[in-house]
Amino acid sequence: MAEKMEKAEKKSWKAAAEKSALDINGHIKAEAIHRLINLVPANRDEYLEKMEFCYNFGYTATPPQVFIELTSVCNLRCTICQYGDMKREMKKMDPTLARKAIDECAELGVYYVTFQFYGEPLTCPDFLIENIRYAKERGIPVVATVTNATLMTDDIMRGLVESGLDSLVFSFDGASAEKYKSIRNREHSDVAARIKSACRVRDSMNDIKQPFIGMTLVRTDEEEVAIDAFCNEWNDYVDHIDIRSMLLFHYRTKETASYEDSLDEWYITRDTDKRIPCRQLYQKLIVCSDGQVTPCCIDMDAALSVGNFRDKTLKELWQGEELANMRKLDRTGRFKEIPLCADCKDFDFCGAISEETIDEKVK
Repeated sequence: MAEKMEKAEKKSWKAAAEKSALDINGHIKAEAIHRLINLVPANRDEYLEKMEFCYNFGYTATPPQVFIELTSVCNLRCTICQYGDMKREMKKMDPTLARKAIDECAELGVYYVTFQFYGEPLTCPDFLIENIRYAKERGIPVVATVTNATLMTDDIMRGLVESGLDSLVFSFDGASAEKYKSIRNREHSDVAARIKSACRVRDSMNDIKQPFIGMTLVRTDEEEVAIDAFCNEWNDYVDHIDIRSMLLFHYRTKETASYEDSLDEWYITRDTDKRIPCRQLYQKLIVCSDGQVTPCCIDMDAALSVGNFRDKTLKELWQGEELANMRKLDRTGRFKEIPLCADCKDFDFCGAISEETIDEKVK
């Protein structure tokens, strides 16, 4: 009797394993890997599955995410951002190039497109809203953007809601009024009022609360009590709050060094020779306003450009020799041969995926 039960349990376990694409030793089957490499997500669960695959295994046939920088112009010079040291031309993207990027994303089945990089999207609100609307018309499942909110108005928010935008994130650095002013040189009360008003506009326009509204705060030397007060203030207005670690940006910011003491010691002192391959090379492509394409979100000047989108398609760039060589060097521990990567201390943070954030954002 016991022997029969044991055989039945083994058979049941094997069937369950096969159903979940595992072989009897717990390894993912080749056909399951092939499916994930070529998966075109049709829903949020499939997108999260593909992102998890990229995070843990690497290469897929098409990029899971594409960033489109509609403008590289920003109206702020925040002390904890490297933008003030930008070498690239500060310009608005050619409208034809923007349409081409959206069209190719739609054709490739890219699930998540965000209009952002180092520029402030609301310096050209009509252009932003026009391209959000077009991306939704082309069937992009999730369209997002990020703003510092200093230029936000109720009319702009109404346009964003009407465009079909799925995710809007307010970047609001400085838990207190004094800290905010020191980082951004803007009045905390004015920008906070703009955000709160925008949230009320969203809530008055639909019952489904779309777009999803998030808020990020880069923590510098704030104490826990200040962070708690910040979260308490904003919990009633936004759908999600993300408290982020400060990036070092290769020490190209005005005040990074002064905040080093507030970073965890491991962040500064860890041995980069023991680092693991960077996940950014498998998660996204970023189309800069001038057409240069990079896979790295801290590559402000596109030093790691794998080509220009004016000359090649997104698929060619994603599968091309330049990015393949970069991945090979990184995977085999030769990252120091890659410009910008050699002394990067932000690889852990930039490569990570906040599952909570993605779960909330991707409705």
